[in-house]
Amino acid sequence: MFKHVIVPFDGRPETRAALTPAGDLAWRCGAKLVVVTTNAAEDTSLRVALKSQAITKSGADVDFWVDLERSLDEALVEAARHRADPIVCVAVRHRQQGLLRRRTVMTPLPEAVLRRSPAPVLLVGPEVDVGRGLSPSAMVVAVDTSAEAEQGVAVAAAYAEQFRLDVRLVAVVPPGADHLGTADALRPLLDEVAARAPRAGLEVVEAEQPAAALVAIVGERSDAVLVLPSTGGDERGPLGAVAREAVERSHGPVLFPPPAG
Repeated sequence: MFKHVIVPFDGRPETRAALTPAGDLAWRCGAKLVVVTTNAAEDTSLRVALKSQAITKSGADVDFWVDLERSLDEALVEAARHRADPIVCVAVRHRQQGLLRRRTVMTPLPEAVLRRSPAPVLLVGPEVDVGRGLSPSAMVVAVDTSAEAEQGVAVAAAYAEQFRLDVRLVAVVPPGADHLGTADALRPLLDEVAARAPRAGLEVVEAEQPAAALVAIVGERSDAVLVLPSTGGDERGPLGAVAREAVERSHGPVLFPPPAG
């Protein structure tokens, strides 16, 4: 499915945190781990140290993409454009802001990558135990009738087929919505998944807070991966409220497919 797992590294804790899950994913896919850096990774000693660390954690084959002319997010996008069947893996960490009000914000790199990535992006949120690697047990896929949902289902089906995972399609609807009508409209998506991953199911969940409902469902399965059909963002930021809350609160990584079309 994936031939290259692309991960950033610049020495900061948030980029170090992505190495273990990215390396584990590369090993499970039989893919090459591509470490993208824009700093002194051209130094031989640093390359050896990074490669040793990645191999120790994952057993995956490791390559380096050194780009001294671009920012780290631009280098990640460029690497994804030039590697076959890529996936970008980025860890999300939070930084405290303000003295009186301890407010947390996500680091900017994941959002910058989500704006332009031609490949699926796996965000490893702050609640994910990065020390455990990435051993997916199930795919929880948020679905609706949009083209983005079809794209997300296709990625999840391929992922589940390779790793022999359960797939749980979940439509979150507001209170009072037509459950049966929603299920009927989404039946073709279930059929698509079931053709490739037989352990698939569809459920309609009534909730006022979609992100909280999805996070709760992911929490029912250890090491489940949440797939969101789109980031739901706008010109102010690629992560909308639902996607942001899901990434911040989920104990499993969140996978975003590339934009439809």
